[in-house]
Amino acid sequence: MTIPLHKILLFVIVFLLGSISLEIVDARAPKILILTGSDAAPYKETREGFLQYLRKQGMQVDVEIYTLKDGTAQNKLQALQEANKREIDLIFTLGNSATASALERSMNVPIIFGLVLRADKTIKPGRATGVTLEFPLETQIEMLRRILPAARTIGVLYNPKENQEIIDSAVKLFQKTGLKLNAQRVTVPQDLPAALDYMAKNVDVLWGIPDTLVLNAQTAKQILLFSYRNRIPLVGISPEWVKAGALYSLEWDFTDIGAQCGDMALKIMKGTSISTLPPASPRKVLYSVSAKTIRYMKVDVPEAMIRQAYHIYDGEISGAQVNR
Repeated sequence: MTIPLHKILLFVIVFLLGSISLEIVDARAPKILILTGSDAAPYKETREGFLQYLRKQGMQVDVEIYTLKDGTAQNKLQALQEANKREIDLIFTLGNSATASALERSMNVPIIFGLVLRADKTIKPGRATGVTLEFPLETQIEMLRRILPAARTIGVLYNPKENQEIIDSAVKLFQKTGLKLNAQRVTVPQDLPAALDYMAKNVDVLWGIPDTLVLNAQTAKQILLFSYRNRIPLVGISPEWVKAGALYSLEWDFTDIGAQCGDMALKIMKGTSISTLPPASPRKVLYSVSAKTIRYMKVDVPEAMIRQAYHIYDGEISGAQVNR
């Protein structure tokens, strides 16, 4: 049986229209929900780096931004998820609180995180990935050797409940480089004075690692005064510690961290499984130094390392003005 020409043409037109409509559906801009824990500069820089990267790659995205300042924003987030579960393609979180909120409420949406100190046990593979703020131990040791080449015995104070695994790894890595790591446990705040007294006689440098019991706003003045009185350089955990008197600390390029997160997001939106993208450390390493502390302690820091610092602080030491 011969099919009339007009029916063939009608079939072709219908087929083409169907194909066009499918392309239009497929061309929908991916919807990204950005949850940020603060409006502070690092959060804004990271967010802008993320969006800039996607734009440079030609990715047009539909973005909604919420700042989790109070319960109202979290309620709005929950309502949005219930109403638009199938429309949100990816969630980008900035900070611990925002990441925790997303993990609690988003079971099927990929989560990329930034400005999280460590990828702890709450961040399970396959649900979320991103860029932590913690630099690899190898990087930290390398920078310590470059900035303080004369140091041989490195002291560290730590709470075993929080950092035992890290200290165990660090001991082995320091041994490989010919340095000795002298680690002292601090299980309660009352242990700190005795631990510092021991350090005064047995270490060349005090290496600070993130530890909520040992290094915090309450202990900052005590530790910084110990460093100055004994002329034992302190490696800070952030630029705020350097401003307050630590000799140096590693520092972050937040715009680049955002771009690094953007690269992960782009791969996921193009079909890569989130389970194949493990959390990463910052790919760019910066550092700050205190020229005033270097002079006061008469520490041998190579001139090139001072010149290459991202920030050089040379003003009055601010004592205990440390908040992280």
